[in-house]
Amino acid sequence: MSRIANYASQQSINSYLLKVQTRLQDSQLQLASKNKAQDYTGIGFDTQRLVSYEVNASTLDNFTRNNNISDVYISTTTTSVTSLETIVNDFRKELAKNNTLTPTDANVIRVLQEKAFASMQSMGTYLNENVGGRYLFSGNRTDTVPVDLGLTTLTAFQEKYDGVSINYPTTRAKHMVNFDLSADSAAQTNWLTFTQDSDGVTTTAGTSTITSSTAQFSNMAVGSVFTVSGTANNNGTYEVSAVNAAGTIVDIKTVMQTDELNVAAAVVTPTGGTALTSADFTDVTFNRAAGTMVAATASSLTSLTAGSSFTVTGTAQNNGTFMVQSNDGTTVTIKQTKLTDEGTALTPTLSTGATSLTFTNNAAANDRITGVASQFSAITAGMQMTITGATNAGNNGTFTVLSVASDGSYVDVLETLVTDVTSGAETATVPRADGRIKTSNYYNGDNFSHSHRVSENETLTLDLNASDPAFERAIRAMGMIAQGKFGTAGGLEQTGNNQRITDALNLLDLSLKPNATTNPQYEAGFTNSLQQSIVTLTDYSIVTSRASTSNKKLSDYLNVQVSKMEKINELDVVTGLLNDQNALEASYKAMATIRGLSLVNYL
Repeated sequence: MSRIANYASQQSINSYLLKVQTRLQDSQLQLASKNKAQDYTGIGFDTQRLVSYEVNASTLDNFTRNNNISDVYISTTTTSVTSLETIVNDFRKELAKNNTLTPTDANVIRVLQEKAFASMQSMGTYLNENVGGRYLFSGNRTDTVPVDLGLTTLTAFQEKYDGVSINYPTTRAKHMVNFDLSADSAAQTNWLTFTQDSDGVTTTAGTSTITSSTAQFSNMAVGSVFTVSGTANNNGTYEVSAVNAAGTIVDIKTVMQTDELNVAAAVVTPTGGTALTSADFTDVTFNRAAGTMVAATASSLTSLTAGSSFTVTGTAQNNGTFMVQSNDGTTVTIKQTKLTDEGTALTPTLSTGATSLTFTNNAAANDRITGVASQFSAITAGMQMTITGATNAGNNGTFTVLSVASDGSYVDVLETLVTDVTSGAETATVPRADGRIKTSNYYNGDNFSHSHRVSENETLTLDLNASDPAFERAIRAMGMIAQGKFGTAGGLEQTGNNQRITDALNLLDLSLKPNATTNPQYEAGFTNSLQQSIVTLTDYSIVTSRASTSNKKLSDYLNVQVSKMEKINELDVVTGLLNDQNALEASYKAMATIRGLSLVNYL
């Protein structure tokens, strides 16, 4: 053999060269990426600390980002509340001008009530503030518009709240009651009975009532306002005058005439006008069904104009204050607030005597019960109708109404019928009526608070919504002033209504700032005010800002430590790279020299 180098020595040299090449490549990659390694394995013993630092820094950055988002909401909320404070302050100043006076001038009252209603609308606008699709004052229902006053004009507002048949709620319990039902506790939708006169006597004063098949009215407050819908005859707005202990019957504030003939002793006094007596009209007759007061002397009641109010005294059953719906000078039709009998057990009787019903079994459609035009007009889909006395016993029973003919002449039912025509001795009844009862609460959100975590150890609880006493009291005060048309019994200028100004001022004071508990309108447990809300929101903003600053400082420190662990020292790497490059070149030269040696050359 002529060469000195052998296989073993060659492999050893190659191994050394590969190590140097690997080191050289690693150094080049470090210079390109500025990192010590491309994965955590390359960090070595510092890996655990590095991961911990990175996680902590990321958590702090998340807190900071969330705080920045929350700060936008808090800042916008603060701006809205500050604007609301200005609205309430401005309205209070306008109201205070009339507190020491008895406002009787129509223009003064008009300006004051227009200001009240406009202020309510402005409050609704700010309380419906939306940021990024999130409503700020609706609690956790951030996708729900929180405030809906339901009316867009002062005229419509005063039509609903006339101060006679319906008053704007005067307490929080009345104002904020939350009630919305369309079935009883057994989920039966035919659950209501409407009675026009609870004692059934048309010649005595009566009260209209609504009866539930189960105790669904327990949470209704006297003086609260609710709407009825989904009925055949009783849709409308009503005020609660009483609720029975069982929670099954609610009395409404009823305004209706009582049958009384030829009353000569009656005195009829137009609001703000001259009293009328028998010398003017001879006598008057009151009719409940028609809701009228009719004078014996033609055209003697012309001073009672439509939309005005009048007071009746000197009668046995019809003393009271009423609103004029229409008047031809002789017959005055009053604005009644009463119910129509509906859903009473065994009434109305839809078929008796000579009227017969036709039962049809339809193979390709729903079965049908046919009577005469308008016979079923009081029935709506979903009600249940009970038939008794049918010629064919298969048609006796309770049937669910699917649809009603436009002229009320027939109903289609869910169940199966037997084709037959009755003798006219049958009876069809609707035990109870369908309907929905909903309180007229302006707030549509919820009262749940939500938490915002500003840092690892600090959390803020956010619970300011549009039902807060700071806002509710102001809206209530404005509603109390806006109700009732000038010149009517519900008008603000009436002597009996002057207290509304003082009460409204008390509410506005409580809305603006914390007052002593001796305030006449104080309500225990509800103490927040606009002033306190602004202070709280400002504190929240300071807390989030301070936490964000602290979080950023700590995050920056941790990122520096992470950088020290992850990043290279370029000078050290370049120096090592050059040394490895020189060593590799020298190694290749040495290997080339060694491979060229032989025993011949050596000798």
